[in-house]
Amino acid sequence: MEERPMTTMMLDLTCPETLDPLMKVAGPLAKRLSARIVGAHVSPAFEGVAPIEPFALSDAYYDEIRARYEADVKKRTKQVDEKLSKVLAADGSLTGNITHATAGPNGIGAKLARLARNYDLVVALQKGKINRAVAPEVLALDAGRPVLVVPEHTSSTDIGSHVMIAWNGTREAARAAFDVLPLVKPEGRITVVAIDTGQEDAGKGFVPGDTLARTLARDGLKVEAMSRKLSSKTIGNELLNAASDIGADMIAMGAYGHTRWRELVFGGATRSIVDQITVPVLMAH
Repeated sequence: MEERPMTTMMLDLTCPETLDPLMKVAGPLAKRLSARIVGAHVSPAFEGVAPIEPFALSDAYYDEIRARYEADVKKRTKQVDEKLSKVLAADGSLTGNITHATAGPNGIGAKLARLARNYDLVVALQKGKINRAVAPEVLALDAGRPVLVVPEHTSSTDIGSHVMIAWNGTREAARAAFDVLPLVKPEGRITVVAIDTGQEDAGKGFVPGDTLARTLARDGLKVEAMSRKLSSKTIGNELLNAASDIGADMIAMGAYGHTRWRELVFGGATRSIVDQITVPVLMAH
């Protein structure tokens, strides 16, 4: 199967501090794919200042607050521009640019999702102490593009030698399984892992990965299928254990949830995995 190459990857640099850990993964990947790196930096919208009743704010005070906001945005914009330019120049073999935007009424996440739809792949850092803005799994739900989630404290520098596909037969899992193929090295291998939870309800039963593995293998890929009984507290933990056991350097899985509210409140495999990842995870919805 002739896959369209991933020629552009967008890095979520809304928090500029994410650049260094992201480049540990994005740098080698961009070189291998000959892909252009586009840093996306989204500033929050200016929301003004609510007056304290019964006193109204003077025009001069409002203008001062607005000027402070604009100065801060300009400062952060310059910082992320200089930081990305320095990283690209130091390497010499990477190309890229930065794009800046200001969030609209729906927030930073909505603006990032709109930007992401213009690129082949999104690379974003796990939400935590460094990425304090948009959770990448939420971006995966909204953007319609595959999102490669990089662990906050990643030791990964080169991925695609052994990819684990988390398989349950859903459309999200299918999307992830085929979206990840361009990231697999020519000499790399794939393990399709299906978790048997013991459920027999219609639509929720065990779906082995043998058929998917045979399909991918017909295209010349080194693929095997593996089934595991659920022995952990959650499917997410079982998948992480599987990845560790087989030595996978990347996981591909579907991002589940009809709305970000349901996903964040009720959790599931998506939430339990992104909270604990130790290797990059490609998520698709």
